[in-house]
Amino acid sequence: NKHDVRLDVDWCAEADDGCPQHVRSNAEHHQSVRKRGDDLQTAETICMSADFGGAEADSDGGDRHCKADSVGDHVSGVREKRKRLGDNATHDFGDHKHRDEEKRNREEAEVPASRSLRHMVVVCFHSQNIAQNGKRSKFGVSSWCSLRCDYDLGVMGDYHVHLHQHGPYSGTGPRPGEYPDGLIESYIEAAAARGVTEVGFTEHLYRCVESTDALGRFWEREPRSDLGEQAGAYVAQERKLSLERYVEVVEAAKDQGLPVKLGLEIDFSPDTMAAVLDLIADYPWDFLVGSVHWIGGWAFDQDAVSYEFDRRGVSTAFEEYFGLVAQLAASGSVDVLAHIDLVKKFGHVYPGSSAELHGPVVSAAAASGTAVEVSSAGLYKPVNEMYPERGLLAMFNNAGVAITLASDAHVFSDCGRDNDDVVRYARDAGYSEYIVFDKREASSVPLRTLAQT
Repeated sequence: NKHDVRLDVDWCAEADDGCPQHVRSNAEHHQSVRKRGDDLQTAETICMSADFGGAEADSDGGDRHCKADSVGDHVSGVREKRKRLGDNATHDFGDHKHRDEEKRNREEAEVPASRSLRHMVVVCFHSQNIAQNGKRSKFGVSSWCSLRCDYDLGVMGDYHVHLHQHGPYSGTGPRPGEYPDGLIESYIEAAAARGVTEVGFTEHLYRCVESTDALGRFWEREPRSDLGEQAGAYVAQERKLSLERYVEVVEAAKDQGLPVKLGLEIDFSPDTMAAVLDLIADYPWDFLVGSVHWIGGWAFDQDAVSYEFDRRGVSTAFEEYFGLVAQLAASGSVDVLAHIDLVKKFGHVYPGSSAELHGPVVSAAAASGTAVEVSSAGLYKPVNEMYPERGLLAMFNNAGVAITLASDAHVFSDCGRDNDDVVRYARDAGYSEYIVFDKREASSVPLRTLAQT
């Protein structure tokens, strides 16, 4: 069932010189370029037919998929758009807590609610062509992208993404606290190549200098001095970011029409949660994720102190960890629980009843309406499996707890990775929907149907 598909694209999709003729001829279908306000942002209507660069739209029980398999050197103009906007992209970053609602309402009235990167199935990136046209930044995507777009099903999001790596600066990616031009776009491009159409950034609060007073010197309360000293040194090394600057960068990307959400990862401690919530209350969050990385002053997921599992005992470590997660879930302070069984990272297995261990967390999340993320990050850890484990995810589904989809990327090239596997994993646990957020309001979206592998 082939048919024309009319797509609204927020990024400029330009047919560059030298691109294949079939792309150029179809690019002539571009129409209705319009200005949106004074910032010169544009939206182009692209009429795609089944022969557009091999793209094909098919209908199967209402679950339509659009594939852009070969679009030649058809290059997105997103970086050119940012360069063109320059100082015209006005945004009073110092007053982001009191945004101009009139401007936001005007933009929302002018742009269809359905607009998102999920419609941008024709945009592919090829490093050689970008370089020839002077558009490539050091974060540019270096390979062909073949996109699969489930535009009928709404936003396909990666709702756990970081802009900076952990540890001492390695020489790759941005330096801690820096946000070079093109950084946000590089994440969006990598995600789009995997069919992921919206990116939710979730910087760690503890890494931001503004968190110093709210979190205090929590490691000094750790009775085992070796653990406390390691935690204190680690926080000092990591705390190089600015919460204000992070919010400015993501909000600026949103103002330019990029498909991003402003999130924050809050590392839970019962003693500091009230102060943390007060600190972040006036920022324009789309969603908050909560996680547990410390049991007291023990950074249980770090190699340097993983020996504590032997000293403390695996059973005690798991029980203390899930006790904290249950408190976080019951608080209702966050929207999503991140990598909820992180304590298994090194491959340790709880020797007791998993149902008894997990039950309080599931019940607390269901009662508070807190979602849980399904994350592929565990596939790259010694445990080599998704978060959460299959049985635990099935328990969440049975309890009616919603899910988000996540990669926990810390570099642009990981954004949206394994998204198809995450979707299959969620479906295997009984889920048919996931949620996305806007201004901390959740909306359900059907999980796309994928071929079995």
